[in-house]
Amino acid sequence: MSSPHDTSVAILGAGFSVAATDCQLPLMQTFFDRLRNDAFPELYSFVQSVAGSVESANVEEVLLALDQIQTSPHGVLAGWADAWQRRAPEIQTELELYTLSRLRVSARPATTNWARRLVAGFGTSTTVISMNYDNIADQVLSNRPWMTHCRANANCPHCKMRMLLEKACSCEGHRDINECDWRGALIKLHGSVA
Repeated sequence: MSSPHDTSVAILGAGFSVAATDCQLPLMQTFFDRLRNDAFPELYSFVQSVAGSVESANVEEVLLALDQIQTSPHGVLAGWADAWQRRAPEIQTELELYTLSRLRVSARPATTNWARRLVAGFGTSTTVISMNYDNIADQVLSNRPWMTHCRANANCPHCKMRMLLEKACSCEGHRDINECDWRGALIKLHGSVA
């Protein structure tokens, strides 16, 4: 999408990390697609109990259920959650191990990957809007050879995002944000922009 000021906006959906890693990193609904009962029996049973099946489990739903059984007072829990509360430490340990094994597969996209090459080709005036906490896009954008970092005239999209957040901080009062401030920034809509 172009504007009359020679800038553009690129919107990266939640599937960008999956595309950039050749389907190695999961979406929310595919996070548990490699969970095996023989390797992680407590976690497997818990995920199946929360979601009905491991194949359709949403990781946020599972994490919320685990948080609730770990933090709710014992008297509040009844029935389903009460039975899982005693097993929460084992579930948490297995979840940590599974998460490490699930995300270890590919944190660095290949330089030949089409999605990585597309994002690496964005110009310095391209504002990128990310629909999730996308560290892969952040790395690709910040590591382009012509990026300058951590100074007043930085053109790194991540540095520009930090500058925007500092300008909007209520601690020192709001400062004016001009069009040139946000042009070329990385804006993460999933909770990172006030």
